[in-house]
Amino acid sequence: MEKSLDYTLNELSAKNAELKSMKYALDQSSIVGITDAKGTITYVNDTFCNISKYSREELIGKNHNILNSHYHPREFFVDMWRTITKKKVWKGEIKNKAKDGSYYWVDTTIVPFLNGQGKPYEYVSIRTDITPQKKAQEEVYHLAYYDLLTGILNRNGLYKSLEKLLKNADEEVAFLFLDLDRFKSVNDTFGHKTGDELLRAVAERMSELVERDHIISRYAGDEFIIVLRKSSQEEAVEIAQKIINSFSIPFILSDEEIYTTFSIGISLYPSDGASKETVIKNADNAMYLAKKKGKNNYQLFTNKLKEQNKRKSILEKNLRKAIKYEELHLNYQPQFDLETKKIVGLEALLRWNHPTYGPISPGEFIPLAEETNLILPLGKWVLEQACQQNKKWQDEGYEPVHIAVNVSVKQLQQFDFVASVSQILQKTGLNPKYLELEITESILQDLACLKHSIKKLRALGVSIAIDDFGTGYSSLSVLYQLPINSLKIDQSFVRNLNSTNRTSAIIKTIIDMGRNLNFYVVAEGIEYEDQSLFLRENHCHIGQGYYFSHPLSSHEVQKMLVKRH
Repeated sequence: MEKSLDYTLNELSAKNAELKSMKYALDQSSIVGITDAKGTITYVNDTFCNISKYSREELIGKNHNILNSHYHPREFFVDMWRTITKKKVWKGEIKNKAKDGSYYWVDTTIVPFLNGQGKPYEYVSIRTDITPQKKAQEEVYHLAYYDLLTGILNRNGLYKSLEKLLKNADEEVAFLFLDLDRFKSVNDTFGHKTGDELLRAVAERMSELVERDHIISRYAGDEFIIVLRKSSQEEAVEIAQKIINSFSIPFILSDEEIYTTFSIGISLYPSDGASKETVIKNADNAMYLAKKKGKNNYQLFTNKLKEQNKRKSILEKNLRKAIKYEELHLNYQPQFDLETKKIVGLEALLRWNHPTYGPISPGEFIPLAEETNLILPLGKWVLEQACQQNKKWQDEGYEPVHIAVNVSVKQLQQFDFVASVSQILQKTGLNPKYLELEITESILQDLACLKHSIKKLRALGVSIAIDDFGTGYSSLSVLYQLPINSLKIDQSFVRNLNSTNRTSAIIKTIIDMGRNLNFYVVAEGIEYEDQSLFLRENHCHIGQGYYFSHPLSSHEVQKMLVKRH
């Protein structure tokens, strides 16, 4: 009997030692806490106290919700209690709040202990600190869904937020597509560092104007999207106007006073589109309308705009086919020496005669080509056709004249554009002195990017003309820096020549300036004899317009050219 009792005591002592060893191991590696059936804390180990920043005395007797961070929804804890009261082990990750207000994450296992009646009388929780892993995950998440420069949502973050919002939306959701006006000039004038500072300041100001439950994101570059939950068109307009008014106040950055404005497009979900892509696209289209209407304003997406976009989409598909199936052709408008009345040049003008829709205005399809980058293959085709035709006339014995071809900024920005022009000249055999490339005055805002290309084109022997002069932002210093041959006075001035003395003064100034800088001065849009007479009397070199000739086919041009003797 004594022997048996000794054995039992020894066994209990060994088990107790084993339990102590296990408890020691748990205390060293885990956060251990025990609560009663109601969640009142009855035991915590040192690791529990260390991570929670509470002393043991502050924790014992308190409900476990003393650590509640309010990060998890109520349903999270309802599910947890449902599991453990059913005598099942619960596992999950919990974000807790320490005494000092800091937060920590724990990987948690809660084990129910049962009494003689088989009911849980206490719960043992064993936790592992996973805060470093969670912080790393949050950093990865932040990199994926937040804009590093401004701290607001990026495009991915916007899309992720919209998935849940639009799925559960039972009222209209307003989308504001915002684009900073003339942001590029800020970068060019003050540098990219100041440009970045401006974007940060813009995001901060918008965040102050828009309530926190709405979504603000940086969509791309200088484009932002604001999504207003449960908002009507009227509320969206109110926010848009508030933003426009706020941006009348300048930003002070690097001791510089910088003004910037927004062009804003507004669309509504689901009335303006059943998907986030469609609604954003429609808001973007409305924003472009705001740009066209002078910037610093908002525009609503409308049915009219919808129809225009539908036509635009159809034309884009057809334009791609038109290039492939050669539905396009060139007409040529003659340019005349105003003194001798002799033809001295031709401007190549692209025309599209659609098999179903008939003639499509260049004012409609050229901007579309620009927008879709079709201008690159289209521009190359025009250049090659014009050079080829001019060489053909020369080979047939006609007096040589220069051919003028319009070039877009996107073409000039291509790294191989100069090489492409050179290749076309070699292929067609046209002497470079008979090719003139026309660039619009507004392109000169990108002088730093394009200066090198323009100089290389001049080195080839190609002439450069500034088209639509007087409507852009060029300065005398810009004109002085570039090897330009000609200035083309914009036809809006010529059209209004008879209406105001001011228009006459502007034209005289442009002619005098051009002549003083040794440029040829060309006036386009001449429709009446008195316009031609005024321009000739004020020493404008070259005239172009319906007064002399409308655009002609290559066959019609041939009748006007003079045969060499």
